[in-house]
Amino acid sequence: MIQQRFNLFAVFALLMGLAVAGCSKPQDKIVGVWTIDVEATMKQDPKTKDLKEEDLKKQVEMAKKFMGEMSFEFTKDGKMIASFGKEKKEGTYTVKGTEGNTVTLETKTMKGDKEKVEELKVTIEGDKLMITDKKQTMVLARK
Repeated sequence: MIQQRFNLFAVFALLMGLAVAGCSKPQDKIVGVWTIDVEATMKQDPKTKDLKEEDLKKQVEMAKKFMGEMSFEFTKDGKMIASFGKEKKEGTYTVKGTEGNTVTLETKTMKGDKEKVEELKVTIEGDKLMITDKKQTMVLARK
């Protein structure tokens, strides 16, 4: 009898966990710290499309030296922190809309003494996150 109740409770807990996980919003999935996946970012860049494999590897190695310590953090309360080695740039984000696994964000940061507002498309695929602005797409991996 006790074993049956335990089994019933375990099944109920599992179903509730799946229901909650299935209901999570795409914008909730961006919360956390993300590091740049330099190789994936370079491979999807149209500028590197026609490079030979050997040249692409050289480009990736150079980019890793430049961008290797880059990370982004999104918090639940709408803060965004971009880290470039020891330098940090903070801002805020607001969810403007969602479509499937893509979230449209409006970001606000300070550039000098002026506020800079940008729109970013953020696509989440498992532990990968793609941030696209008007110029490029960066591929990030959950830290």
